[in-house]
Amino acid sequence: MNQYLKLNLISFLLLIAPVFTLAQLKIIADNETAVWLNGEELANPWAGGFNTPQFSEMDLNKDGVMDLVAFERGFYGSVKCFLHTDSGWKYAPEYHHSFPEMRNWMLLRDYNCDGLMDIFTSVPGGVSVWQQQIKNDGSFQFVKRENFLQSTDAEGVDSPIYVAVTDIPAIVDAVIFERVRMVRESRAPGNGTAIPKAMSSPVLLAGIIKCGVCGHRMTLSTGKSGAYRYYKCTSRRGQGNHACTSKNLPMEKLDGIVLNQVANTVLQPERLQTLMTELREHIQSGKNSRQEVISDLERQLKNTEERQNRLLDAIESGIVDLDEVTHRRSQQNKTAREALLIQIAEARRTTLPAAIEYLKPSQVDLFGKALRSKLLAKDSALAKGYIRILLDEVLVEDDTATIKGSYAALANAMHQMKMGTNNLVPTLIPNWCARRDSNS
Repeated sequence: MNQYLKLNLISFLLLIAPVFTLAQLKIIADNETAVWLNGEELANPWAGGFNTPQFSEMDLNKDGVMDLVAFERGFYGSVKCFLHTDSGWKYAPEYHHSFPEMRNWMLLRDYNCDGLMDIFTSVPGGVSVWQQQIKNDGSFQFVKRENFLQSTDAEGVDSPIYVAVTDIPAIVDAVIFERVRMVRESRAPGNGTAIPKAMSSPVLLAGIIKCGVCGHRMTLSTGKSGAYRYYKCTSRRGQGNHACTSKNLPMEKLDGIVLNQVANTVLQPERLQTLMTELREHIQSGKNSRQEVISDLERQLKNTEERQNRLLDAIESGIVDLDEVTHRRSQQNKTAREALLIQIAEARRTTLPAAIEYLKPSQVDLFGKALRSKLLAKDSALAKGYIRILLDEVLVEDDTATIKGSYAALANAMHQMKMGTNNLVPTLIPNWCARRDSNS
């Protein structure tokens, strides 16, 4: 090789050396570096901003508390995840890679009633579904379940559900739908259980105080042109004093007794710690019995699915004809399967917040003190709201008042205070924002 070729070869190697050197570089995002502005540390400075976000809930780290997933709308959308912590929302980009590529819109809902949030997202002219699955290491992944989500009409014909790419459909979990249906039925005026006036009444114990003599509710009664206020049995008020032997009860005095008893007896530190211990035992016992119910429902589900598969196999093999009878039988199996899935999902969900199991004794004391102060604060607008959360019934007979509550009510009150989500706006008042409309 002559000197000229040697020089050219050396020059070429020197030129491409930086290329190989740069190819070995690996850039890793650091989202933990703190950013300060005017002496204050910014929260989630590396999360970036939002343009047209769509928010959904999902338990990302499987700690029993719902976290936040934001989908940024676009032809090719992006996902941003935030964990729910005691100090607020924390940006968690390590979960982004678990989500598939999506466009236009995304909603997290429980598609198959297994207690896990699945993805509903846009495809041209329709909706696709990605099912969440838990891997062996405890992390999650999404696997496509439906390319085009179908609906079945009254004649049993399946066709894709059309959703324009510019629209976001309203999708509700089957369990939530069933709960709402049951709540609507319970509030129907004809069933005798709805008491909408009690929610808007200024009376502290409205709707929960009952006469211990006849079992009817007690309501406000006044004397001396409103100078005196009493609780009076509704049967006496509506039918006359002969209908019940109960007495009128001074409202201010009874309200004070109930508030003091709840604050200083039920929420007394030692009593509260005992209740929390019993509550944890109750949760554990409930888990065991709930698992037995789930196992029984899953056996019924398996039998139903086997019946449906046998029927479909018989139709496909020509043993039976696809007629009105077999179609009706197939629809019955399908309806039974959906009902069992709803029951399983409902059984898997507990009315008690999972995080209550991990409340420290110091936190229990702190929340108890906060609840006591809210109940005993003079002219507290929140006292009635917390009484309604904590108490199910106040039964009064002669000089004795029996106060009834529940583990779930106390646990949820404390959990709401911990999470800062105690929403005390009554659900039955259409005009709860006084003297303002929704557009003001």
